[in-house]
Amino acid sequence: AMTLGELFERWKEKKAPLLGAGNAKNLISKYKRIEHLSGKRYSEIRYTDMQDSVDACPSQSVKAMTRNLWKHLDRYAYELDIIKKRYSDSLKSKAADVSKREPFTPAQIRYLFELDDEMARITLVYIYTGLRATELLELEELTPEYLVGGKKSIAGKHRYIPVHPAIRYIIEEYVARGYSWPNSY
Repeated sequence: AMTLGELFERWKEKKAPLLGAGNAKNLISKYKRIEHLSGKRYSEIRYTDMQDSVDACPSQSVKAMTRNLWKHLDRYAYELDIIKKRYSDSLKSKAADVSKREPFTPAQIRYLFELDDEMARITLVYIYTGLRATELLELEELTPEYLVGGKKSIAGKHRYIPVHPAIRYIIEEYVARGYSWPNSY
């Protein structure tokens, strides 16, 4: 009978490489959240074992990824005929709290335009492109008309982002200075 630890190692070798690199890495990193059960036969792991490990996670995003790892392992165990019932289908994790951050007001955006400040210009680029800081730092291409980049999902990668006329002068400044900005920033 296969233990959780043995199943995880097989899943990591056979199934994880079929996922996106970022997703696989994230799921593998969540194994530490369930590792205390690694010596237990997988067929003896029950809903309460899984749910307790999810509930013990420190944040909603970690809970969701731990639940997702259980689902992947259950699916694989089911394929291998190790289990007859997939307890992970019943796992719950509370939805993430709604963000308490407020969007910039028109007055705040006007103020950013008035500032002669590098951080204000970068903040305006964030606001008008919707890019995250890491995405901005890893742009593939920068022209006065569009930016190419993005992360997080297959649909979000290598996307063309038109430069809004309000920030075109900021982008043109970086392009004119010969920066491969923001990589060189």
